Amino acid sequence: MIYSFYTYYMSWFDFFKKKTKQQDFDPTSINIKDLDVGFLLDYNLSHFTVKETLTYDWGDQCFSKEHRIEDEKQTLFLSVSTEDGLELAMWEKISLADLQEDIVSHYQKNKELPSRINYKGETFALKERCPGYMQSKTASKINQNWQEIMSNDYESSSNRLLCIEQWGDLEFEASLGKPIKEFEISNILPSEQP
Repeated sequence: MIYSFYTYYMSWFDFFKKKTKQQDFDPTSINIKDLDVGFLLDYNLSHFTVKETLTYDWGDQCFSKEHRIEDEKQTLFLSVSTEDGLELAMWEKISLADLQEDIVSHYQKNKELPSRINYKGETFALKERCPGYMQSKTASKINQNWQEIMSNDYESSSNRLLCIEQWGDLEFEASLGKPIKEFEISNILPSEQP
């Protein structure tokens, strides 16, 4: 009987211990800078869940975050930067084959990406190249290793964004994005996980 009571008591103790875990945000005023894996949010009339959080270290104490968010139909990436005030952008991955330039060949010849890139008839001009490191966090694990990355950021005359990330020598990923305002993200709720 003592063992049963002890087991029962410890299960309640563990329950309350999980519920009182210290949080890194004020639950009465959650904002976009508090986003983390498992959080819920609304964007463009859809309900999304944060599935992965990427932290970028650009050096000189400059950090930014990117959240992979998913609903039933799509996967988007929400970037959050606070270096020069709050800057937000919503991204989606695109195929390198849809770019008019052969990125890999250009890099092999010139050791850098082109200063202008065309995507579906729209021209994007290079805005900046940013070397840095990236760390990934999902619900199941935090990758303790930082991966080296080169971010090549482009912008069109219509204020659309194009980013080509380089991993290693010849591994590239492209994303198309647009700046968004904070009010476009709403109903942010923390993860139900402890």
